[in-house]
Amino acid sequence: MNDEMVERLAMATCIACTAITNPRLTNLQASVNQVSAIPAGFPWDRTAAAHAEVFGVLADATGDPWAARAIAVNPRD
Repeated sequence: MNDEMVERLAMATCIACTAITNPRLTNLQASVNQVSAIPAGFPWDRTAAAHAEVFGVLADATGDPWAARAIAVNPRD
């Protein structure tokens, strides 16, 4: 992941956090809890899927098409 991608994700996450509603915040907390409970050495594909879920919840919460795209963007793009 390059510096530009990190900056875009940070900005989009800030937008999402200002727009998030209580039900979506509950979903985000559940996703973050799931990610934080992943033990070290867990298979990468499952770890990546859990992280992707967190970004998906953030993307849904934005209500902003640019922020949603920035959050959901594939790092290989």
